[in-house]
Amino acid sequence: MMFCVVFFIGMLWTTQASQDLKPPGYLVGYVTGDRSVKLAWEIRFPSNNTVFELRWKSNDNESSMVVSGTTGTVTVHNLRVYTRYYFRVRKGLVDGTRGGFTRYTRVWTPEGEPTAPPANVTAYNTSAVGIMVFWEQIPKPHRHGHVLGYKVCYKRADKNGSVLYCTAVFALGIELGGLNSYTPYWITVLGYTNKDEGPSSRPLLVWTDEFVPTVAPRVRSLTANSTAIRVAWAPIPQEHVNGILRGYYVIYWKIPRVSHDNHVIQVNQSTLSVVIVGLKKNTTYGVRLTGLTRIRGWIRNGALGRTHRVTTKHGSVASTKRKRV
Repeated sequence: MMFCVVFFIGMLWTTQASQDLKPPGYLVGYVTGDRSVKLAWEIRFPSNNTVFELRWKSNDNESSMVVSGTTGTVTVHNLRVYTRYYFRVRKGLVDGTRGGFTRYTRVWTPEGEPTAPPANVTAYNTSAVGIMVFWEQIPKPHRHGHVLGYKVCYKRADKNGSVLYCTAVFALGIELGGLNSYTPYWITVLGYTNKDEGPSSRPLLVWTDEFVPTVAPRVRSLTANSTAIRVAWAPIPQEHVNGILRGYYVIYWKIPRVSHDNHVIQVNQSTLSVVIVGLKKNTTYGVRLTGLTRIRGWIRNGALGRTHRVTTKHGSVASTKRKRV
């Protein structure tokens, strides 16, 4: 008789324990921070002799924690941003006995900002006023969200405190235009999400191409004798050269102009005067100056100076003696 009573009590305890270890009726999760999720579940029979085991994973590796059987909420910290996590919970006894798990509850952590710049940023000049910039996507492990676009920033590298210009781009390349000719620029690229901007790429130094001088040499003096004209000029200011000065053209012609009668003397960049010889006496000539740079491998002249008119002199008349008869 005693055996039957003990067996009946044991069966009753086992049945009660089995009922106590059923999975919680629900499990919900919601975001409480960029890297934290709060979980809550139903407590049917709270007891200090029971525990709840929470498990979560974003891939094949699962993490876990155990809390008191009287606790129905817990916050999981130090999660990865913009990651889908699966959570489940089960009830157990302090002796290690465990019940069944709830179904998985899925929670996405919020987006973060990128932690790396776009990959393989390259840049080169396309003209005297344009630079082409290309890049690849931010490596996937560093995106931490949906990359909405990119920001290309550039500024002059030859001046302190130069203005930084930035433009939003929704592709993987852009041609920057309206730049100064033969000027160095620092160029960077970054990506951004709904959360914030990521880090910028390593600055690239790119020069725009050369262009022709935008002003002509200023004539300092213009003198003539009967068969020659001497022209002297000041150098073109460096900010108007737009490249490396390769020399000057001295252009002259007889006035009135006859078609195709221009004459051109080319001198190097260090020469600031020239004498035009072999001219006719008492004749008016037009003289103009221009500077030279190299554009895509070809020497090109820039702005032409105004026409200066100068007249050669009559020259001396030889004296003659009268013969006596």
